[in-house]
Amino acid sequence: MKTTALLLIALSLVCWTASADLIITEVMSNSGNPGGRANGDWFELYNSGGSAVDITFYSWDDAGGVAPGGGCFTNPTFLTYSLAAFDTVIICEESQANVDDSTNGFKVSWGLGAEVDVIGLGGTVFQNFSSAGDSITVWDASSVQVAQLVFGASTASNSMAWDAAGGYLGQSQVGLYGAYLASGDGGAGPGRDVASPGYVAIPEPSTIILTSLSLALLGFCQWRRRLHGS
Repeated sequence: MKTTALLLIALSLVCWTASADLIITEVMSNSGNPGGRANGDWFELYNSGGSAVDITFYSWDDAGGVAPGGGCFTNPTFLTYSLAAFDTVIICEESQANVDDSTNGFKVSWGLGAEVDVIGLGGTVFQNFSSAGDSITVWDASSVQVAQLVFGASTASNSMAWDAAGGYLGQSQVGLYGAYLASGDGGAGPGRDVASPGYVAIPEPSTIILTSLSLALLGFCQWRRRLHGS
């Protein structure tokens, strides 16, 4: 009976983890590129759900709190943008980027193809991140919070990455979790940044289950202690 209850709790935790939709999976808050069109801040938004999410009129801010009155997706070019299931979009500070343009400086710098969407908001409503630590909050068109991330200080030229379940992977290192050195800075200079734009690490199912079982066991032990007054 107790074992059955424990398994039910664990399964519910696994389902809760898998039910999340939008997750912020990477942040570049301290680019080391000295110039060009790939030296600004950016973050990656991942749709972990099984269906597309229409992010038209979504808003975001780096200060938390209440949803801003404007929003980062109100530019007419992106009014009908939809984020496909298990797909990512890069929100960057560069002003020339476009989701259908595979020749802009940011994409060329990172060698990204048409399958990776990039939305550039430079000169409009992009809030710069602090290299000493900051936060990102995303709201839907009804100003309901749908994603939030608080992150610490970063080393110059290295992004910070999270997996598809929101687990922190640390600062990006070449060869780990899809990270690599950018070929350029979006201009004529060499790239100095290391990141994995468009790539999201998927944790092993056994890791998710083990974590869920551990949490369930911890909760069960706490319940027993409360029940027996010890």
